[in-house]
Amino acid sequence: MKTFRVFAHVLAATVVLVASSQLMGLAAFPPVSILTSLVLALTVSAGAFVLMSLLTMAICWPLKLIPGVLLHTVSGTVAGSLAIWIGALTFPQFVTVGFCAALPYAFANTMMIWCFAALTNSLRQDLHFLPERVRS
Repeated sequence: MKTFRVFAHVLAATVVLVASSQLMGLAAFPPVSILTSLVLALTVSAGAFVLMSLLTMAICWPLKLIPGVLLHTVSGTVAGSLAIWIGALTFPQFVTVGFCAALPYAFANTMMIWCFAALTNSLRQDLHFLPERVRS
């Protein structure tokens, strides 16, 4: 159930990002129908969610770290940018930016996810800013 709540935050933030980008006329997500926008947000969210999980695990597992806010923010931004870039390679008519140009969008999306999590009181209380070593 926790995973679904986290994914709901990611999806909600991505829907807001795609819709606001289309409304403001930014080049990343050209205007398309509402259903296409929702499917696009769902696809980018699912890709970013999987990529972030893999990236965080690849960093934390060998180093025996407990991720903090900083690591989640960096890995979320990189994973979101990768997901947007993969979406641009897969569906060039719906996503029109590359990896580096997607970094600001991914960072804004990551910050929105943190805000949604804080507003719904679903942040872990013992979450630290920096990663910590696992005590054995």
